[in-house]
Amino acid sequence: MGFLLAAFSLAGCEPAGTEGERGVLNFEHHVDEDGFQFGAGAYAFDYPVAVGARVTVQVNHNGHGQSIRSATSDDTSVLRVVSVDGHEITIEGVGQGSAALEVVTNSRLLDRFTVEVHRPIDGSVYVSTPGFLSSRWTDLESIVLVTGARVMVEGRLYGQTGAYLTGYGVIEYDTEDGDVVEVTQGTESNRARVRAGATPGRSHVRMGSLDKLTVDVITEEDITDVQFKVLPSLFSADGIEPTGTLEVEQGTIYAVDLQANVADGRPVFGGITTSPEVTTDVPGLRHSYQRPEVEAEKAPDEMEPAAPHLAPRPDEEPPARRTSGDGHQWVFFIPDAVGQGHFTVRWLGHEMTYQINVVLPEPVPEDG
Repeated sequence: MGFLLAAFSLAGCEPAGTEGERGVLNFEHHVDEDGFQFGAGAYAFDYPVAVGARVTVQVNHNGHGQSIRSATSDDTSVLRVVSVDGHEITIEGVGQGSAALEVVTNSRLLDRFTVEVHRPIDGSVYVSTPGFLSSRWTDLESIVLVTGARVMVEGRLYGQTGAYLTGYGVIEYDTEDGDVVEVTQGTESNRARVRAGATPGRSHVRMGSLDKLTVDVITEEDITDVQFKVLPSLFSADGIEPTGTLEVEQGTIYAVDLQANVADGRPVFGGITTSPEVTTDVPGLRHSYQRPEVEAEKAPDEMEPAAPHLAPRPDEEPPARRTSGDGHQWVFFIPDAVGQGHFTVRWLGHEMTYQINVVLPEPVPEDG
């Protein structure tokens, strides 16, 4: 077998949606492919709609989409129907309050549900931070990018009660210095792609008057520190300190987690093109690296988790190297034979050497 890693995805619960007042129809958010529309992430209408924001509603009956004959709001000063397309309704929050959305399908099913609309009073800019098998969204005040790097951001709004306000199209991004940072806004999401220019410096990405993200643009030469951490399993967050001898099992995949930082300790989020270098005298040890893409060429409405590149066997073609990544990278290794030796990782002028002792895996106990 080749050196492979299976990509795992955690399956959540089936979307429950919001049941209509008559119990006939089910109303769900239409969300994009990774489950985020304005941070609500839920299929049911658990959060109010923001004033000025739009939401696409899917109408179902017994799990099947229902073509819609009519959709009306009982208070158009609070909620209005923008459009009807098949089994989807686009609604828009107009003013603070609550209104009922009344729906009749082509099969003459009738139902309604109440939509709360709140005025946004606070907000946060979340940043997509690439992880090992998937990306995650993190609320940050500042990020560091290498010139030319790209990163995705998502704005989230909050109402008077502090709850998320769902919907898209109400957030507008801008920046004070287009030479340092360029912003491209999404169309049907609250995301934007932030691109660092060729000029190092500091700029801000503003989400209207509610929040801003400080962006420091540097060169690779400004990186002052690299942290090394061995992960004893692919799903472990706790690393092994690089002291003494590292005992590993034959045939098991391990990862060295590398994080580039600047002088004040902040991690570098994107733009590093230098790849880690590895030397080893451990018999039969294969290695490769992952540099997560930061959605470099995708539109702001698209998002996919990063997938690792793993080393092939000698008779296999090596994987294509990526040209855009973040400051958080991984070197993978798998020992094919029992033995001992050294394993050295070098990156951005820093290095770490591990003494490796490869042992046979523990036998699996038999049942019974």
